[in-house]
Amino acid sequence: MVQGLTLPVALFLCLIVVPGYMFTWASGVAEEGKRNFTLVFSRGVVNFAVGIILIFLLFHDKAGEVLLMFSGDLQAIQRFFWLAMCGFSVLASVLGAIQLFLDTQSARAIKQSIVWRNFMAGKQFEVSPRENIMWEVLLCYRVIQKRPIVTVLVEGTSTPVQGEVLKASWGSKGGLLVAGMDDPQSVTWIPKDRIITVRYMNPGLALATHALDPVTKNFLNLVHPGYGEEVEQRLFDRSSNAG
Repeated sequence: MVQGLTLPVALFLCLIVVPGYMFTWASGVAEEGKRNFTLVFSRGVVNFAVGIILIFLLFHDKAGEVLLMFSGDLQAIQRFFWLAMCGFSVLASVLGAIQLFLDTQSARAIKQSIVWRNFMAGKQFEVSPRENIMWEVLLCYRVIQKRPIVTVLVEGTSTPVQGEVLKASWGSKGGLLVAGMDDPQSVTWIPKDRIITVRYMNPGLALATHALDPVTKNFLNLVHPGYGEEVEQRLFDRSSNAG
């Protein structure tokens, strides 16, 4: 009974937990992994699944013998346990490094983009509907649960349309559905091909929340070292002044 209980625990610790910590270390979120075991566990499970797939793809003739280890076969355990532990840990380091590279590339793209820098700094900016970033910013508003207030210059009219974007549609017949600021019941559909520019009137990531979650803080620090702490301090000061 003890042996039957010990083996699954040993396999769990050595093939999921340890690689999970290796994954978080290699991806640059080791500190968060220490505080959040769910993150470690999820990364370990993903790494384990990828490892099993690679075993079947690259070593299909030995895959059956390796899997016997999980059924408690002592001979298979003696042959493959330490090899499997090292292999899964190395794989976790590689996957974590890839994750860090992708995060860094995304952060670098944001850091080099004037539009995103203005958005995160809370500065108003204009974009064209022919730029993908216009739609990406609208998605960002949805993610942070903030109402996008815009001023739209429309072809053929001298008066811009200002209000809240209720709906954004892509495609050849896409456009924006905007509710007027003075009269919310006044709704205007603006086809994409008639939009000249869109000015975002209320940008700003920091203004959208009263608390900074660890994921957002780490992401902001990737954009610029110390930016996460700066935003967190601003939120704290704002909440203190409001109180």
